[in-house]
Amino acid sequence: MNKAMKHYVYIYLDPRPEKDNESIYVGMGTGNRDLFHLYPAAVESHSSNRILQKKIANIRAAGLEPVVVRIAHFDNREAALAREVELIAQIGRLHLRTGPLCNLNAGGDGHDTSKETKQLKSKARLKFLADPKERARHTAILHARNTDPTFQARILEKLHIHNSSPEAKLHLHQMQQNPELRKASATCQTRNADPDFQERAQANHWTAEGREQQADRMRTRNFDPDFQARAQAPRLAKRDAMTVKKCNKCGEEKPLTTEFWYRRKDGFRSYCIDCQKKEREPAKYTPEERSARSSERMRKQRRDPEFNARLLAAKRNVEARVS
Repeated sequence: MNKAMKHYVYIYLDPRPEKDNESIYVGMGTGNRDLFHLYPAAVESHSSNRILQKKIANIRAAGLEPVVVRIAHFDNREAALAREVELIAQIGRLHLRTGPLCNLNAGGDGHDTSKETKQLKSKARLKFLADPKERARHTAILHARNTDPTFQARILEKLHIHNSSPEAKLHLHQMQQNPELRKASATCQTRNADPDFQERAQANHWTAEGREQQADRMRTRNFDPDFQARAQAPRLAKRDAMTVKKCNKCGEEKPLTTEFWYRRKDGFRSYCIDCQKKEREPAKYTPEERSARSSERMRKQRRDPEFNARLLAAKRNVEARVS
């Protein structure tokens, strides 16, 4: 193979007799990326594809190993990503019930934002947070990574490269010349050098009562109108000084006037008028159909125990903050 064609698209096949080499995963990579999901590190990592790992575990329980095939090579990353997206769409994904693939995303550089994928990830996140063993296991993995000398050296090297750049030096110089930041820095240094403050901070941080008191102070502060006004003042000043705005949809910069942007309560919308009109035309549903779909969706939510539990927890949280 030509060394210039280092990008490739690979596919995992299920070798069990009853599955008849069914496709279970499609990916893109370089080097040994196609074997990553077979490594123990991928199994231990919570960020790995849990659906795929469960499928691989079932294959190994049958005394077999997944078949990994590199089906195409490319000389640039964009062409490989395009082929990956095409194959995933052609074969179909398991959690969308369109095919057997364990891919959670549609491929390429983007992330899948479909309703089904969001629900799947939300349920997985809630299950993870509710399980103390999973949280402890994940904490142990992060601790082992953060205390690894190789990992620390790699991070320090990246920080050194970043801090040595002209942009970082200029930003640091501007911060050092700011009188307000210099005053705040001196105050923090004096406070942190105080032994009494260190003892109080240590006691408050490591006790449940201290953490709860700190959380109460933060809640009280965040609901204080004066604090909210001070926190929003820099953002509002920056917004008022803007003369052009970049559309998050088309990426074009347009004058910040009502000719190009719709207003909202705190300024202008993130999409320009042209992009919003394109999204609205043509309408997929009539107003009556949208109302019926919304009512049906709300009825399904009210029958969902998980949704009701989250809603009740949110209400109690708001009541606790208000009281």
